[in-house]
Amino acid sequence: MTVLEITSNANPKFKWLKGIVQNTALRKASGYFVVEGRSLVMQTLRDRQESVEAVIITDEIDGFEDWPRWMLSRGLFKEISRLAHAEPVMALVFRPDVPSLAALGGFQRAVVLDHLQSPSNVGAIVRNAVAFGADFVMLSAESCDPFHPEAIRAMAGNWYQIPLFIGDVTEAVRLWNTAQWLVLDSHGTQMFNDVPLGVPTVVVIGSEGQGIITPALQHLGRESRVVIPMRSGIESLNAAVSSGIMLQYLMQDNRKE
Repeated sequence: MTVLEITSNANPKFKWLKGIVQNTALRKASGYFVVEGRSLVMQTLRDRQESVEAVIITDEIDGFEDWPRWMLSRGLFKEISRLAHAEPVMALVFRPDVPSLAALGGFQRAVVLDHLQSPSNVGAIVRNAVAFGADFVMLSAESCDPFHPEAIRAMAGNWYQIPLFIGDVTEAVRLWNTAQWLVLDSHGTQMFNDVPLGVPTVVVIGSEGQGIITPALQHLGRESRVVIPMRSGIESLNAAVSSGIMLQYLMQDNRKE
């Protein structure tokens, strides 16, 4: 397979690659993102080989001879790596296509993230969604990039297991108006596990600091606002923890049907 050797940080390919890793706007515009770490790269090559443009390594790494490679010096790799002590292996990967909201209308369980800003929270929520049987995860346009390197790392290889995309939340509320929307709200009065559950169900997780921001979600009825029961003195849980509690409950309820 072809090998592209890059020895200078002035190389246009290296500058572009560094931008993919560090710049959200360029990552979105380019249609690429990176997966870092040998185990996650090997998993991607095994399960989604058609999505890999190239494997990025240093000359001390072997085992990827069957793939197009970009060979960087150790110093250049350190410039772009977000894993200080990991083996220097990355994959340059195509972002998956954004599905049509109308085509997703047959879902049973879904997750919508509204203005979520932490990539690690997004990644952990996607991992929870896969583990507990959600059909997809959609983020509002104002949320962080779900293909940020920290998000991809927190997903632990689950970025391709279910559709993961940025979508129009207002349009989703309109199209899925017969679904049961459950908006996690620390100021809600209904315990989520006391609400009779229907299918399809959309779980909404809001911004870490401000909660639900998108007007279409704010205008959902009070019956949609639910809270996770906790001991007094704790106002709220981490967004990823909240999603795991809720989705695991939904999965249990689904098994009863």
